[in-house]
Amino acid sequence: MASLAEVKEALQDTLNRDDATEDQLLRWINLGLTRIARFVRLPFMEAFVDVAVDANGKALVPTNMLENIAIYHSGCPGVTLQYTSLSRLMAQRSACGPVRYYTRVGGQYAIAPSNAGGTLSIHYFRDLPLLVTDEDVDPILIVAQDVVVLAALIEAFTVFVDDRLAQFEGMFQARIQELQDYSNRTYAADGPRSLLPLDDMEF
Repeated sequence: MASLAEVKEALQDTLNRDDATEDQLLRWINLGLTRIARFVRLPFMEAFVDVAVDANGKALVPTNMLENIAIYHSGCPGVTLQYTSLSRLMAQRSACGPVRYYTRVGGQYAIAPSNAGGTLSIHYFRDLPLLVTDEDVDPILIVAQDVVVLAALIEAFTVFVDDRLAQFEGMFQARIQELQDYSNRTYAADGPRSLLPLDDMEF
């Protein structure tokens, strides 16, 4: 299984410099992961969490959310809530009946009707977690270690002048597209599923 230590070694070998510090390598790798997360949505980035709705009909947005997929309310299992504008939601807040609408305001979701309580079940794409220790692993290191190294190299070249920057940027864009195409084929073939065993997904 690929680890942070292996990625750092590959990055150092490709950089071929003796003046890059361990802290710099780690920073470039994590900046590279952030860069990758802006470009792709992969099955193993899916997460599912239940969040309590407070007395005001609001619930916290997961802090590691990149993009919402679907939201459900415990009062209507299996029914996807509809996103709506804040103005329309406010008009529905005091209505009777099951929860049907939601909107996002900053770091919170608001629902309507607002007196339902219960929980929101949020299905979403999560951010790629930052790596800290050499033993840290993440599915992205298993299926796309080359993409992580390329992204880190691009970040490193903001510090070091290197004529290979354009070459690595082109390689990164091509590999990112390959990765997203593979993900799209996975979803099209079988619906949402992980590139890894289900046990490796976060719930």
